[in-house]
Amino acid sequence: MEQLKKLLFSGLKKKLIILFLLMALVPLMLASYFSISTMQETIKNNFIATSSKEMKKASDTLNLYFEEVAKNSKFLASRPVVKKADETITTYINKRTKEKLKMTPLKNGEVEAEIYKFYEDFAKTHKNVAYVYLGTKDGGYVQWPRGVNSAEYDPRERPFYKQAINSQEEVVLTAPYHAQLDNNIIVSTVTKIKNNDGEVIGVQGLDVSLDGLTNMIKNIQIGEEGFLILATEQGKILAHPQNPKFNFQTIDKLNIKALNNLKNISSDNFFAEMNKQDYLFNIYTDQETNWKFISVIPKEELTAKTETLYWKIIITTLFVALAVILIAIYIGDLVSTPIINATNFAQEISNNNLEVEDLKIESRDEIGDLGQALNNMRNNLRDYLDEVKAAYQQLGAYTEEISQLNKKLEYQAEHDSLTELPNRSKFMKELEAELDEEKEGVVMLLDLDNFKEINDTLGHIYGDRLLKRLGARLLKLSNEEFFVARYGGDEFLFLLKNRTDLESIETQINKIRNSLNKAFLIKNNELEIDFSIGITLYPNDAYSPNQLITNADAAMYRAKENTKKDYFYYNIKLIEKIEERKRIKKILEKALNNNGFELKYQPQIDLDNGQAEYLEALIRLKEYDISPGKFIPIAENSGLIIEIGRWVTKRVIGKISTDLAKGKAPKKIAINFSVHQLEDHNYIKFLKETLQENNVAPELIEIEITESILIKKEEEAVKFLKQLKDLGIKLALDDFGTGYSSLNYLNYIPLDKVKLDKSLNDKFLEAKASAMGNLIKLFHSFNLPVVAEGIEDKEQYQRLQEKGCDYIQGYLFSRPQKWEKIKEITTINFIEKINEE
Repeated sequence: MEQLKKLLFSGLKKKLIILFLLMALVPLMLASYFSISTMQETIKNNFIATSSKEMKKASDTLNLYFEEVAKNSKFLASRPVVKKADETITTYINKRTKEKLKMTPLKNGEVEAEIYKFYEDFAKTHKNVAYVYLGTKDGGYVQWPRGVNSAEYDPRERPFYKQAINSQEEVVLTAPYHAQLDNNIIVSTVTKIKNNDGEVIGVQGLDVSLDGLTNMIKNIQIGEEGFLILATEQGKILAHPQNPKFNFQTIDKLNIKALNNLKNISSDNFFAEMNKQDYLFNIYTDQETNWKFISVIPKEELTAKTETLYWKIIITTLFVALAVILIAIYIGDLVSTPIINATNFAQEISNNNLEVEDLKIESRDEIGDLGQALNNMRNNLRDYLDEVKAAYQQLGAYTEEISQLNKKLEYQAEHDSLTELPNRSKFMKELEAELDEEKEGVVMLLDLDNFKEINDTLGHIYGDRLLKRLGARLLKLSNEEFFVARYGGDEFLFLLKNRTDLESIETQINKIRNSLNKAFLIKNNELEIDFSIGITLYPNDAYSPNQLITNADAAMYRAKENTKKDYFYYNIKLIEKIEERKRIKKILEKALNNNGFELKYQPQIDLDNGQAEYLEALIRLKEYDISPGKFIPIAENSGLIIEIGRWVTKRVIGKISTDLAKGKAPKKIAINFSVHQLEDHNYIKFLKETLQENNVAPELIEIEITESILIKKEEEAVKFLKQLKDLGIKLALDDFGTGYSSLNYLNYIPLDKVKLDKSLNDKFLEAKASAMGNLIKLFHSFNLPVVAEGIEDKEQYQRLQEKGCDYIQGYLFSRPQKWEKIKEITTINFIEKINEE
């Protein structure tokens, strides 16, 4: 009987152990298994979702970046200095040499130097630009930064040129390619350059290097150790931050079979081996460029967060299994309630209810240990789940950080980095919104008149500090109705909304004036600025944002010419006048390069002997009927007057030299000198060398100056004129009586002659001849001979002769003549001829 009881008891224990294993361990193990599996899948999916979101943002950021580069490319192509690109641009097509050729755009001068300087200034404010360049239809090429060029380089055969010329798109983004000049790998944004007649004269390009893309992609963090790979649709790697040697290699170099057919993959994720390590790959395709963003995350990073928990759950499960077995051994001696409670507790845990109350088992045997183990297991699981939640929170923090980065990028895309003002792009959006809603308002363009002088004298660092302080003052004027932005360089844009009345406009101009009139104190230097403002109204003047800015720009330059006001309103005639000036400037440039100028000479008749004592050299255009009164101011404003002045000087001295060589007695010749020629600091040296080379005495040359030279640059002018006198050159004061007359300078300027303007003769010779006589006596008291200009009738001549005038110049005696004709008539006694007539 005892043996049967023991057997039954033993069998019961086994059944209880099996029962406990089934009731406790199986649910626990299943719960552990499903928890681990679910956790791994959840983490994987979260990583995929997060990386997809990051790649989408990276794609948007990259598109925004290339959109800005495209806008800059269009902006460069639209600038007047770029539109001037012509056949004078250096070409390397026929330069056959084994050596590299140095690009020297600044030394080449003229249009090429202007364009290069413009590119150089642009690059200073756009740090991510690798190259700025243009190629012309003639094969010319200008590039910033300058360097060395390959022989026989033809930009028209390069990918950037062909794609831009053949594309219907306004701006073309090229596929990556090797730059021929330095073999760097670049992506080009190019657009056509059209002249003012709409003719395509070349292409304008901006380049971004693959190194720049790599740095941009490198800054995007995927998890802790993940990174992004950027590739083209055809599978060409553009950026591989972890291994840049793969840049511009095909994707199959990574030896990842799933990526070999990248062109047909829009989005996908999979595990694959790379460099003997498993990674999770996730692919996203940019809708604009079809470029592929590939996030690469080590598989270890996905599993690291679950491995520790996995093993602890296994160990805990084994421990619980042991505890259950021990409890089952003694179950026959104990009540079943603790086991049932433990089973229920384990079931709650298996159902993911970790907030269940502690299992309370008072016994200090195996059942009590089981209860404590289950409590510990519950606590450990809760701790581990807290760690997982913390990991999710960290992921959320990463997401927020990237969101803040995107906001920062958006801010930088619409604001100027130096002044913190909104930039041109932001201004254009504001203006476009106004025009789309058919509102009315005012666009103003402000340009500093003396900023270049500040930069040249104090340096660009001071110039930048000045712009930053100035921007801070202007920002204070900005409100909902008055939008302020930096256009570029020393130019600023203003948008006055819902106002077109003159009172409102004048009020805003006064606010700008009051803000900027106070001097800027920078490093103990008080800097005062002058400015000019161009004003245009919308929609009255134009419906296009670009045209409105062009209008304001034209009006601003008109304001610069007006010495009485610092602002000017746009009108259509102003544009026509500017276009006419551009046309004449091109004519002058062509004339300088193609012998398009000629000199005519008008005699100054000595009233004592009737002979032509002096000849005045007067410049004319051979093929165009444009008066000097029209083209000389344009030459002055464009800087061409310096080269023209030297051409006149050299031609006059050459004529005198020819007479001397033939044994003839040369006539003294007068040359007109512009105030802008004071910028030609080597003119004295040039004049001296030209006289010496031609063996011409300085006293045969007379230089005619106007009072404007003395008024605008008195100290510099006095020094210059004394150098001329020291050289032996004669000096004459031209156009006396045109509005600036002041006799104070007669005390310190070494003049040899005074020329009375035609307007003065016309005004006083008839009604107030005595006043003219007194004026002539005054100059005689300074020992200065007097020349009357523009004399056309005999009565004027007779009155001037009566009043003691020394010389007469005008149509009465002779119109300006070519050199051959003037040599024929200089032997005539003009007074006898007039008297006979």
